[in-house]
Amino acid sequence: AFSPTEYSLYYANSSESLPPDAPLSLKRGDRFEAQKDGRYGAPCTQELRALDRECTALAGAGCEVKTLSQGGQEYIEVSNVEVPSPPWCGGKARILIAVPVTYPAGGLDAFYLDRSSVSHQGGAIPYEQARATIDGREWGLISWHYPVNRPWNPNSDNIASHIAHCRGYFLRRGVRQ
Repeated sequence: AFSPTEYSLYYANSSESLPPDAPLSLKRGDRFEAQKDGRYGAPCTQELRALDRECTALAGAGCEVKTLSQGGQEYIEVSNVEVPSPPWCGGKARILIAVPVTYPAGGLDAFYLDRSSVSHQGGAIPYEQARATIDGREWGLISWHYPVNRPWNPNSDNIASHIAHCRGYFLRRGVRQ
């Protein structure tokens, strides 16, 4: 049973809610929808977002992650990403992943590299497309994308798999664009 203090009842595909506790004349084939919207009681609490759940799980597994936001764009900062030396100097990198508002359906792509955390023995950072100041630090945008035959899949990919994809950049694995 749906309580009117938690749910509104609607005829299917209708925007007008039915009055709570009012008798209904039912006939065969009538369809209804209930929506939990907090209209008759306390506001509905939002379920923890996939992004927050995944970051909590990663942190619990020992990964150093934190979320930050700048100019309406949300990011995940990942510290201590192991990188091979050589060709990288520094041993561990800090990366930043831009997260679309539509995550996880809107997939992750590319990443930013904290230029103060590592350097490359060749001088220039491979595949760096641009630089940006985010959260007071200089980051290089690394053009490292998923292969055409294996694009982001919201049913199987997540933040952890994207971090592994980004780590492939340092190991010279995967797509090099």
